[in-house]
Amino acid sequence: SVEIPEIPVPVKVLAKDSISILNNDTISVSPVIQLADSVAKPVLESIITYSAVDSINPDFENQKIYMYKKGVINYQSIELKADYIMLDLVSKEVYAEGLPDSTGTIVGTPVFKEGNEEFESKTMRYNFETQKGIITDVKTTQGDGFVHSDLTKKISKDEFVLEKGKYTTCDAEHPHFYLRMTKAK
Repeated sequence: SVEIPEIPVPVKVLAKDSISILNNDTISVSPVIQLADSVAKPVLESIITYSAVDSINPDFENQKIYMYKKGVINYQSIELKADYIMLDLVSKEVYAEGLPDSTGTIVGTPVFKEGNEEFESKTMRYNFETQKGIITDVKTTQGDGFVHSDLTKKISKDEFVLEKGKYTTCDAEHPHFYLRMTKAK
């Protein structure tokens, strides 16, 4: 069991053993908080499991967790992988991006998977509670084609709005042909 320091009012931790080590490199978190003069409630609906190859740095005071190198977060049907992940338990958000390797090339960019849908991006911010997010430089498969987008907003579980997008059946990194979309839903 990991000792969690008390958090100043109006929020206090009720379950000090809410973070547990599952194996050598996987940690599970399911803290329960109580707002001043209110009933205790879980921060999120289910347990979040996460792991990283290099390091996991918790910031108990701000209720944030930082993961470096091959970080993985699992929450319900969602899986997020990236070389840098910041999990904010207060805002119920996760931020992910790649990190430069020894040559300066960005590697380990975010791969977000929810159910059967999967996409890669340069950066992403996602809120577990609202199921909304902002994603940059998205590449994903849609039907028999591929969608590339400079900026995408996930506005609900099944809806996306994108700016400066391309739809193509060419699987090249920079497609040889495509339909340009200034905005799409």
